[in-house]
Amino acid sequence: MENFEQMGLSPDLLKALRAMKFEKPTEVQSMAIPEILKGRDVYVRSKTGTGKTAAFLLPIMQMLQRGRDPGALVVVPTRELALQTDGVARKLAANSRLHVTTVYGGVSLNPQIDSLDAGTDLMIGTPGRIIDLMERGAAHMDGVRFLVLDEADLMLDMGFIDDIEYILKSMPRTKQTLLFSATSRKEIMDIADRHMNNPFHISVGPDDELVVTSIKHMYAIVPGTKKIATLLAYLKTRMSANSKSIVFARTQIAASALYSALSDFGMSPLLLHGGMTQAKREMAMRRFKNDKSGILIATNVAARGLDISNITDIINFDVPDDPIVYIHRVGRSARMGKDGRAFTIFSSDQARELKNIEYYSNISMEREQINTDEFKNVSFGKYFQRGRYDSDRQGQSRGFRNDRSGGFRGRSRDGGRGGDRSHDSYRQRGNYRDRRK
Repeated sequence: MENFEQMGLSPDLLKALRAMKFEKPTEVQSMAIPEILKGRDVYVRSKTGTGKTAAFLLPIMQMLQRGRDPGALVVVPTRELALQTDGVARKLAANSRLHVTTVYGGVSLNPQIDSLDAGTDLMIGTPGRIIDLMERGAAHMDGVRFLVLDEADLMLDMGFIDDIEYILKSMPRTKQTLLFSATSRKEIMDIADRHMNNPFHISVGPDDELVVTSIKHMYAIVPGTKKIATLLAYLKTRMSANSKSIVFARTQIAASALYSALSDFGMSPLLLHGGMTQAKREMAMRRFKNDKSGILIATNVAARGLDISNITDIINFDVPDDPIVYIHRVGRSARMGKDGRAFTIFSSDQARELKNIEYYSNISMEREQINTDEFKNVSFGKYFQRGRYDSDRQGQSRGFRNDRSGGFRGRSRDGGRGGDRSHDSYRQRGNYRDRRK
């Protein structure tokens, strides 16, 4: 369909879309929304950055009726994606009375419990925290009519398969299930076969096209000691005043070290990694999204769910361990049909990783010659030591032990299932189902 009006969406939703400057539906939206509105289970394979969030939120919010307990549940792999989805949902609900509650680990349970206790229509959350709230009796799923599994392939990669199975088995059998994934994999197909009712399959783009074609893929091969000089030279010579880039590092220590190095050269970067408090992470995301230009240094936590339309460059300072991670990293650029660039710095012994990424992603990367003379005397060692110190200090402030396993007991893949299950507030509040009758 060429426009949203033809889909039969409500005036409230059309008004919200105009305010968000959504002029016409993307391909995945045109294909998925009508089928979802028919009440069908839908399985969508579409690359990142193609408008999948609105593809499931619009029809759900069109059909969702207000109630006491959630009528729709959206399950996402990370806190960042939960917050991004929450932002879109609240904008779409601006002209309605629908109430949105978003839950994720790493923050206090109490405000999330209070929001659910007050009544909610659409619940968005990460698997661990959703299950925690269900087991505490704070989240009741008896009224769920719509269940969305977003970024299903990432949830499998992050080890959420058991949690997903638990959530699916806890839902009413009459629910409408929507599954969205950037890739088609046997494990995802198995989930669809077991838990979906004759799903309508939608595949946007060729099956072997895993990244959008508007991204230019580039690389350099340098000795490990020259990686920092290559990064600094690329940022100085290839980035314009209006560029907006994410620099990916493998570890928190490396990310902190890059933050120090770029700061010393006057580049005013932002930092985002899992060792930071949730408040600091949200502040960094907010600043990066609102700034017209800038540099965000991040670990893979930002590769999942960061939906900012004007990112021009993705820079892999550290080569991702898995080609699928490369796909999700570069998917932060070239959103919604825009152009983008991806630049990866390989060390001299990583030729195999280069070939693996090209083969798995079905792309061809162009070699770039970067003049690093200006930065040839820069040593990453001192910055790495500074990054280690900063990481240790942050870990101590959050209660991390030496193994950095986290200050939360229980699962910590999405920031913990909410901490200690003997939380005093839970004992004081008693049974939520009784209170809500």
